[in-house]
Amino acid sequence: MSRAKFRRTVSCLLLGLATGISDVIAGNSAVPTWERPYCVDTIVQLKGVSVKEHKWDIGQTSASYVYSMDSTWMKVTQSKNPTEALSRLPGVTVKDYGGVGGMMTLNVRGMESSHVVVTVDGIPQMETQVGQKDFTKYNLPAAEKVMLGFSATESDNWQARNATSSAYVNISTLDGLRNCLQEQRSTSTSFSAEQGSYDTWGIRVKSEICVSPVWATRLATRYQFAANDYPFTLVNGNSKTQQYRENNRTNLFQLEWSHLFRFGRNDEMVGKVCLHNCYRRLPGQVVLYNTSPNNERQLDQEYTFALGWRKNCGGKWETSVHARWGLNFNRYKDINPIYPQGNRKENYRQSDSYMSGKVSYRPSKEWTLSWASDGSYNTLHGNEYTVDQASRITLTHALGSSYHNRVATISGYCVMTSCYNSSRNGQSGEDFHQWSPILMGSIRPFTYKNLILKMYYKNTFRPPSFTETYYYHLGSTNLLPERTFQWGGGIVWQKKIASWWPLMNVICDAFLNSVHDKIISIPVNLHVWKTANLGQVHTKGFSLSLHNQFRFQGHTLMMTGCWSLLKAEDVSQKEGNTYGFQLPYIPVSNGNVTLYYENNYFHVGTTYKGTSSRWGTLEHAFSTRLPAYSEWDASIGCPFTLARKTGGTCNLHVSNLFNTQYSLVNGYPMPGRTYLLTITFKL
Repeated sequence: MSRAKFRRTVSCLLLGLATGISDVIAGNSAVPTWERPYCVDTIVQLKGVSVKEHKWDIGQTSASYVYSMDSTWMKVTQSKNPTEALSRLPGVTVKDYGGVGGMMTLNVRGMESSHVVVTVDGIPQMETQVGQKDFTKYNLPAAEKVMLGFSATESDNWQARNATSSAYVNISTLDGLRNCLQEQRSTSTSFSAEQGSYDTWGIRVKSEICVSPVWATRLATRYQFAANDYPFTLVNGNSKTQQYRENNRTNLFQLEWSHLFRFGRNDEMVGKVCLHNCYRRLPGQVVLYNTSPNNERQLDQEYTFALGWRKNCGGKWETSVHARWGLNFNRYKDINPIYPQGNRKENYRQSDSYMSGKVSYRPSKEWTLSWASDGSYNTLHGNEYTVDQASRITLTHALGSSYHNRVATISGYCVMTSCYNSSRNGQSGEDFHQWSPILMGSIRPFTYKNLILKMYYKNTFRPPSFTETYYYHLGSTNLLPERTFQWGGGIVWQKKIASWWPLMNVICDAFLNSVHDKIISIPVNLHVWKTANLGQVHTKGFSLSLHNQFRFQGHTLMMTGCWSLLKAEDVSQKEGNTYGFQLPYIPVSNGNVTLYYENNYFHVGTTYKGTSSRWGTLEHAFSTRLPAYSEWDASIGCPFTLARKTGGTCNLHVSNLFNTQYSLVNGYPMPGRTYLLTITFKL
């Protein structure tokens, strides 16, 4: 240790000792620091703060398989919402049913959306969408960070239900409130207005208020309207005709009211009230010689109330409790003269009560023991006799332990899942009980270098969801639960090459999944789905991600890209017609590359996305083949200042720059070239 460093250390120790003695003399030793009155002798007025660089959180730096994406990452990759940010990750495929505001689902490493648990600030969300899980519901107006994980991880937001899923997504919205309390800002408000192609309009408002030194609140709202009557080319042999999408209008409104209480450095309580209202007209499939208009409508309304509490007791004990109650209304109407009354209506009302708890104990710096339990109670009422008055109780318990030092990390979990079904009318689903082990580890071969080798084994048990069991035109009480065996390994390398090259990150992953009694849902249209069990599915894949950042005196250049290779095949019966066939809507290869430049005056970026061909059915019928496609996106933006404390940004995003026509779902053509102009004011 150098003399200068030794002197600074001794000075700090003496200063801390003197401060402690003065507190004892003054009688303040029993008063916590955060509860003492804040006294100021001198006030210094800062003329301004200049941000020289952004912290780019790209994740995958721990023992668990987790990709973390903050607001800077989403800005660099030109992601307008959390769902688009997830689509930039390797092994993630988006199924979009047409344009802004349309239904959107995800496929993660060959697993459908129903395999993915979505949590907001650690609280699992309701799964009540008719059909597959609609991720447009999770494009929250206050989203600040998105995390995608494939294995259990020890974190503040970890729940027992996360361990039972093949993948989980967590959306964080509380970082801004925590900063508001830390900086003691009186208020912070931002207003965004957007206008885009095909009569697309949107408004976002977010206001954060520091009510007291221990209480901050935020109100965030979002409204979006889209007519979505975009043109497309209908091909019939050698004939090509120009058509327009019809019955594709969307009205979306979201509201989130959050409260954050901090009763000290280690005691935090969160309260949330959320409202989701989406009215959309469902466009039909584009079928040759069928010119009759589609007149389906669907209304989704969801009300959610949530509470969370977390406390760290002296550094060794940590506990957290979460509770949520939600109510969902789904109303479907099909206006068609083929029905006796001229229309068909399906109405559903589903409630979901959820509670979870977690306790962790750290007997030493290396060891951590944890216990987590989740419980949920679902009820369903509908105008169909077979689905009325159905209920389900789901209990999940997870016992885990982890060991960590400078060289290696090893974690193991044992998860028990129990599911109890009942129905007063119609047939009830079966009860299920299963325990599942999880083991993962990582090692740093060279402690002085940022090189991590990882591997994991995971056995997951997924019973049919409440939607897949009871919803009419989708569910079946005869569905069997899925049992998945997952193996994975990977390498993470990160290094600062030079002062002008501060970041280079390389991630390589390989995985193998074996799924028994896989549940697969294929859309007939946006409301009617075909759900069934496949005997056995083998999935194997490889992914590569590369992230670079370059900085030259006020100029920043970022490059990111990923590529994945995925084979998901039906291996149920060797004599079957579908043996060895790729599962529907899963491409063998896909990837994207982003180039982003930023200085003090403007930023500009471009993204290239490409996907190999896919099939719309398990039998690979020629008429359902979706050819490979690629598209370019581009964006440009600049900050501006209106007054001393008022400023903002103006951003123009152009999707599908070269007007490529393609479909992500058979019969649902995607829009061509579109633009979205967004202006944000910060007060």
